[in-house]
Amino acid sequence: MALLFDSALTAALGRELDRAWVGQRLEAVFFDGESRRVRLVFRENAWGWFLHPLHGVLVRIPPPPMNRRRRDRGILVGRRLVQRVEVEPDARRLNLKLTSESDEPDETLVFELVTNRWNAIYIVGRVRTVLHRRPGDPQFRSGAEWNPFISPRMWTDSLPDPAEWKTFLESGTIPDSEVTRRIAYLSSINEAAVFAGD
Repeated sequence: MALLFDSALTAALGRELDRAWVGQRLEAVFFDGESRRVRLVFRENAWGWFLHPLHGVLVRIPPPPMNRRRRDRGILVGRRLVQRVEVEPDARRLNLKLTSESDEPDETLVFELVTNRWNAIYIVGRVRTVLHRRPGDPQFRSGAEWNPFISPRMWTDSLPDPAEWKTFLESGTIPDSEVTRRIAYLSSINEAAVFAGD
């Protein structure tokens, strides 16, 4: 059974991975399209990220034997340190920032955890333009300048304190039916707990 990620859970996972992985040496990354799995092989351990939306999960796995032939099949080999794990505010995307001990360009491993669209992409250097058009969205056209996701929802930078939240709910500024859609980090997964005050 898959974990269902909303932006709040993604942010929490990002903080946890940042604490656990920053400064760790990433030996290799293996993409397996058939099983929809990404394997991250660190010096001390390994993790498997199963990206199928019906059974997606991140788990610790036994590290594979890293002989020379196996290393060559990985996307990157050694000399990459995890610099930080970033999560864009109110988004379901983790950016694993990698840095090299030499003068090679920085790299990013991006995990997108949208409900029915779990993806991973490996980026070398900085992405400045989007190369493929996405229908229906004018920002995603060939050659357009790429801008990071900016949530249109309220309170993406910091959560309201309890008094501010109570005042907001009592004010009726947003109809009850739209609160979950308009407030950052709220989703159908966590709304019952939020409105119960947990």
